Amino acid sequence: MRWGVILKASAGKISVSGNIFSKSEIRTDLAAKSKKKLGVYLTEIKGEADAKVLLDLYNANKEAVFYLELQSDKAKLKTKKKPPKPGSEKNDEFFTATLDVGMADVLAKDICFDCAKNDYKELKISHEFTISELVVPDQYRNDAAKARLNAKRKGTIMRKTAVDGAVNETRKELLV
Repeated sequence: MRWGVILKASAGKISVSGNIFSKSEIRTDLAAKSKKKLGVYLTEIKGEADAKVLLDLYNANKEAVFYLELQSDKAKLKTKKKPPKPGSEKNDEFFTATLDVGMADVLAKDICFDCAKNDYKELKISHEFTISELVVPDQYRNDAAKARLNAKRKGTIMRKTAVDGAVNETRKELLV
């Protein structure tokens, strides 16, 4: 949750809107509406909340996936409201952020750990996951539901950073 960095650095009220997808129903005062479809709850949230309230909401629902738009006095983050469809073209604008210059150090420590340059005007970071194999523990091989939940994804992650036009690519093995 990279937007957690923004919440930790922000004070006061934050405008929030977006969707939360989860297996269980999420109860919050920010919920505009909630519906269940195919075993997944979609909770639409909208309003203003303290950064700590939003962090508590995330920490209480770690299995959920948050697609939020946040706006505070120091930052503006925008995420699309739904996940991309499998096989669709990559959208470079899926997640965008505009930050106050005072937040650069906080963000650099968390997100820009591999950037050689600390003074930049534009930074673009993208990740591409390639899953080549599902590793299912032996005890779950005969139970499809538990196998799906406990399977590990094996493959590679490619991280591409573009700092003021200078591009760097890093590829690492992945097992999660």
